[in-house]
Amino acid sequence: MVQTRDILVLLAVFAAGTAVGLWLQSSPASPIAGAAIAGTAIGGRRQAALQLRPAGN
Repeated sequence: MVQTRDILVLLAVFAAGTAVGLWLQSSPASPIAGAAIAGTAIGGRRQAALQLRPAGN
């Protein structure tokens, strides 16, 4: 069963990844790295959504 703490940790990691991704995208030095990190955060959300489904499904 998923615990509230696990969900909060996941949300914190996604928020941090999204913030870093957006910051890097706004930086002229590495828009590709920013997009990659933002994409990783989005992919992590999808994976977490799959893991949060009930085990019976």
